Amino acid sequence: MYQRTRIALLNLGLAPDDPALQDLRRDQLWAKDTSTAAKLGDTKKEDPWFWTIGRCSGLSQDELQEWAVESMSPNWNTTF
Repeated sequence: MYQRTRIALLNLGLAPDDPALQDLRRDQLWAKDTSTAAKLGDTKKEDPWFWTIGRCSGLSQDELQEWAVESMSPNWNTTF
């Protein structure tokens, strides 16, 4: 679903180099296990790009405010 949405946004004019919506590969669908102690070498393993992304670039003041409110909402919808 993500890839189809990203392609649609690119077709609508999203900049291909926008870091907020990069290509997402299956080998990136993981997260570090924070419930266990780190093992030797774990800190050298780089997180996928989506764990370090912030807000989209080029937002208006109204969009920035909306993003700030939405990102802090306890009811933020994480279903894809």
